[in-house]
Amino acid sequence: YGRERGVRIIPEIDMPGHASSGWIQVDKKAVTCADSWWDNPGGTHSAVQPNPGQLDISYEGTYKLIKDVYTEAANLFKDNVFHVGSDELMTYCFNYSSSAMDWFRQRSGSTYSDFAQYYIDKALPIFMDKPERRLMMWEDIVLSHEMRAKKVPKDIIMQAWNKGVENIKKLAEQGYD
Repeated sequence: YGRERGVRIIPEIDMPGHASSGWIQVDKKAVTCADSWWDNPGGTHSAVQPNPGQLDISYEGTYKLIKDVYTEAANLFKDNVFHVGSDELMTYCFNYSSSAMDWFRQRSGSTYSDFAQYYIDKALPIFMDKPERRLMMWEDIVLSHEMRAKKVPKDIIMQAWNKGVENIKKLAEQGYD
C-alpha cells in the first residue's frame, strides 16, 4: 500500500529489548524478566517502562524464534532495509534468567559488552539472508553505557534517538551511516 503511494516502509522488529507478549506466547524460555516491573522495590527496574521483557540472548531457542519471526516479516516487507532494534537493553533484566547467569559463570570475567557481542555474533547471520539486505539498529548497541557490543559492522545504519546531534556526530565519527 505504501510503496504504491511513494511511501517507503522500513519495518522494525525491536529485539532483543522490548520483547514480551508476542514472543512469550511461542517460547516462554526465550523471554526473561517478563512481568518483573513492580518487584524491584529498590528502584532498579528490569525495563525502561512497563511492560518489561527482553529476549534471553543466552538461550539457544531464542535464535530459532528470531529466525522464524524475522523470516516471516522479511517476506512481507520487500525493502532492502530492515530495522532490528537493539535499544534500551537493561542488564538487570538478565538477573531473572538462569541461562544468562550460567552464561556468565561459564565465561569468567565477561562483561555485558561481551554479552551484547554474543547476541550480535549470533543474530546478524540470521538477518543477513539476502546480499542486498541492509540492517538498521538503534544507537544503543554502539553507544549504551550499560550494554554496548564491542564490534558492530559499519554497514549497519544506526538510528539515533538520544542527545540529538551529539550522538549523531559520535556515530558518524565511528563510520556509521
